[in-house]
Amino acid sequence: MFNKMLFDSYMENARRTSRIFRDRPQSALDTAIFWTEYVIRHGGAPHLQSAAVKLAWHQYLLIDVITLLLGSVLIFLLAVRKLFRVLLSSKKVSKKHDKQQ
Repeated sequence: MFNKMLFDSYMENARRTSRIFRDRPQSALDTAIFWTEYVIRHGGAPHLQSAAVKLAWHQYLLIDVITLLLGSVLIFLLAVRKLFRVLLSSKKVSKKHDKQQ
């Protein structure tokens, strides 16, 4: 019963998606021809290109952001490590001090 409900839900979603996809004023071939001619008419249609085309590779890959995040995490981890070392060393000193008295 549960599988039938899932199958019916899947079929309904497939039908809905199919209706949405087929609701076009032109066929897929006509659309492809239109856009090919459009690009030819407008000399490559540079106004439709993504702004990412003009970025340098390090800007496109966000190397500066990744470096900043990794550096921040590294500094945080080093600070936590230093804090633990200070806390553990003060604990050892207090134990030695207690033993001496």
